[in-house]
Amino acid sequence: MDDELRKVLEHQQYGVVGNHSAVKVCKWTKEQLAAGRGCYKNTFYGIQSHRCLQMTPMATYCNKTCLYCWRYQGWERQVEGPFDEPRFVLDESIRQQNLLLTGAKGDSRVSPARWLESQSPKHVAISLTGEPTFYPYLSGFLAECHARGITTYLVTNGTTPEVLAKLDPPPTQLYVSFDSPDEVTFHRLGVPTTPRAWEKLNETLRMLPALRARSRTVVRHTVIKGWNAHAAGTFARMDARAQPDFIECKAYEYVGYSRERMTWDNVPLHEEVLAFAQTIRAALGYELAGERRDSRVVLLKRPGSPQFLWEDPRSQPVFGSTPPRDRTPSETGIPELAIGSPTGLGAAPDEHLHVVHEHDGSADHACGGGCGGGANARLRAEP
Repeated sequence: MDDELRKVLEHQQYGVVGNHSAVKVCKWTKEQLAAGRGCYKNTFYGIQSHRCLQMTPMATYCNKTCLYCWRYQGWERQVEGPFDEPRFVLDESIRQQNLLLTGAKGDSRVSPARWLESQSPKHVAISLTGEPTFYPYLSGFLAECHARGITTYLVTNGTTPEVLAKLDPPPTQLYVSFDSPDEVTFHRLGVPTTPRAWEKLNETLRMLPALRARSRTVVRHTVIKGWNAHAAGTFARMDARAQPDFIECKAYEYVGYSRERMTWDNVPLHEEVLAFAQTIRAALGYELAGERRDSRVVLLKRPGSPQFLWEDPRSQPVFGSTPPRDRTPSETGIPELAIGSPTGLGAAPDEHLHVVHEHDGSADHACGGGCGGGANARLRAEP
């Protein structure tokens, strides 16, 4: 990682790890620490948000430059070493997150017991930025996590089926995020930089039923008005090939660097996301398993698939069979965000993220990152 990129990431409050990895504390990690309210993955699957490590082993490269991505996209490089060993990446990622959470220890809203728990993550979300499947030691990293009793969610754009097929061990939960119903939209909206990306995505979707034997599988759609919100039926036909355990339908949020390429008109309401999901549900015979209005996300579940990690034989060897405490319920009437200060546990001090309520135009401080901000609310970032 060159010095310029390192400075950009550190300025944006990433913790830089070695030559190509990075950590950033999720807004919901802070929210569960201070208010006991977790993210939608806490609601849907049972992870503990305050013990979740959000990281990437490949901050320096992504083979897509999606228009709706809220991350800065000016640092993409060729995939080149030297590559850090998995144990180093995990150890240093945990250390960096703990450093970033140091201030939470003195916050009166954070109990000493919960803060101490946060220092020993039990879940790693391998996403954040970049495309993690270009890290050549990804299987070793997954194995290192699982050996420590840490579950893993791997989020991929699905364009590296040859890597996914060889992962050993597989992640606890494999996310394939695709947001285009056809090849033309795929190239216009996702802007891939590697050849045959659309064909490789479809190869991954065809491969998912076989991968489901060892890993929980999720297909995630970011719903974007003017681009794909009209095409739920086409997505349903693609999802039918993948046969995932879960389908997440989530609203695009007008935050971060995506504001340079998208507009407010691209942001759907929760009701529109729900209607999109219901179309897919009806076409596939899936179950409506949960929703979080504050994140504008809806979960569909394949009949017969265990929803929670402690219920699933595929995840029990790492997660165990005991439900965690502090699960935020699936409901649409969730209170407003508990953390408000943009210079405290909420948003970064160099960016104020406001919740703008459509019914009255009032604004509350909140943190963004696509997490949503309250019923029928939209996020506005101000420098």
